[in-house]
Amino acid sequence: MEPSPPRSPVYSRLEDQEPKGLATLCYVIFLGTFEWGMVIPTLWPLLQRMGSPEMYFGLVIGTFSLTRVICQPIIGALGDRFDFQVLLCSCLLCSALGGSGPWATVEAAYDKISANFAESRRFPWPFVVQWMRTSHRDTLLVAGCGDGRHVQSALDLGFRRIFALDLSEGMLQAAQRRLGDSGESVVFLHGDTRRVPLPDESVQDVLSCAVLHHLPLAESRAALEDFRRLLRPGGRLLASCWDPRAKAVAKRGKPAEDGIDAHAYWVAWRCADGSDVQRWYNLPPLEVRRQSWSDIPGLLLERVELDGDNQVFEWRKVPESGS
Repeated sequence: MEPSPPRSPVYSRLEDQEPKGLATLCYVIFLGTFEWGMVIPTLWPLLQRMGSPEMYFGLVIGTFSLTRVICQPIIGALGDRFDFQVLLCSCLLCSALGGSGPWATVEAAYDKISANFAESRRFPWPFVVQWMRTSHRDTLLVAGCGDGRHVQSALDLGFRRIFALDLSEGMLQAAQRRLGDSGESVVFLHGDTRRVPLPDESVQDVLSCAVLHHLPLAESRAALEDFRRLLRPGGRLLASCWDPRAKAVAKRGKPAEDGIDAHAYWVAWRCADGSDVQRWYNLPPLEVRRQSWSDIPGLLLERVELDGDNQVFEWRKVPESGS
């Protein structure tokens, strides 16, 4: 018999509260009737959709400048009102573009494969269980909980409160089916690892397995920086990514010639109906990832090793330099 879903609520991402489609366009045009002082509060929800502020502002400036050149003949008639509305629309467009990289397909891919994902992910990884056993077993964020196998391990080991986060609603539903009625011990969160919807210093430990390799290196650093925000002083963070020599990559992977990342791959997942779902991966060698992840302020990298097909990293939260 299939277990009943848990009572724990599933909290939505902040982005899901934004106006969509035609409503968004009307929202922007309406706000365009206000003064320039409304720009920042108006665009803040849209700005939060971008993982990289540098990319966001670069796209906004470029789009705004190009639109101004194209529409130069009518600028004189509309004056500052034109500039204001173009700026708003430029930010809206660039916010939408911010999630359009190849890694943005990951959510849809895991929604599709969630139905049979657990068939090959029945048991926790031993290095994760070993790490959990050395914890204070208080509050844990599982960032990228998948079908919930490591959440189940944390429950079995007696963690007081577990936050189970995933970008895929399908995976969250699979985790709920697996865990059954977990009461108040597990809180399910639908969201992005780069912007976890939890307060500062709200967890003692963070676990993120086979998740950050779905982001370019710069974006994965953004996720690690947000994990640091969530950790209490002295808290621990364990993350793992596939190594480029992993068996699944050799068997079903192919280089992603998208120009986004030199170490990008598409790796297929075979569904129950025989179809393949492609997932985007960023899989640099261990030393390349170590260099990128070793200097994050406030996180002391204490362990780097290769465990089978997994690159494993462990940090501890420490005071930032100068603080």
